Amino acid sequence: MTKPDNKQRLYELLNESATVAFDMKRNIRFMVCPEESRDLNVIWMIKSIRFNAATPIARIRMDCPCYAEKNSNFVNPQWFLSDKEVDYFNSFIRHKITCDFSVVPAECTVFANAILRMNIEKYNVAPVETLKIKYSDYQNGNESPLPYDLPIPDYSQLKLKKPF
Repeated sequence: MTKPDNKQRLYELLNESATVAFDMKRNIRFMVCPEESRDLNVIWMIKSIRFNAATPIARIRMDCPCYAEKNSNFVNPQWFLSDKEVDYFNSFIRHKITCDFSVVPAECTVFANAILRMNIEKYNVAPVETLKIKYSDYQNGNESPLPYDLPIPDYSQLKLKKPF
């Protein structure tokens, strides 16, 4: 059996992930990828809207202000954000965008859109059902879909954390 090449791995990565938002001015893409970690919910900040296997990815947990370890199945290098990039991420994740789903308010934050996408991709939970999941009932774990009202972590704390 041959080992898949970088192009094949990138294709698999794209099939297993979903774009949440773009920042065209900065050439940044935000995505979720359920296959990145079975145990964690991770949002990706990617250094390019059009990317390849060499494009760095910041893998950031959705439940706390921490980096997630790179899954060895994906070839893209880990990107650790500078203080300025952390400020940008912390701000952009709170940015209001037109929501992708008609069952939720017309505008939602990038973070809320990431929750909806993660629940569809990883837990097979429809947006209308995600709206019913409350943070007060949330059991943080890999078996539980994310509540729509999950508080956005203070990602400025990434500046203080040592990766792994």
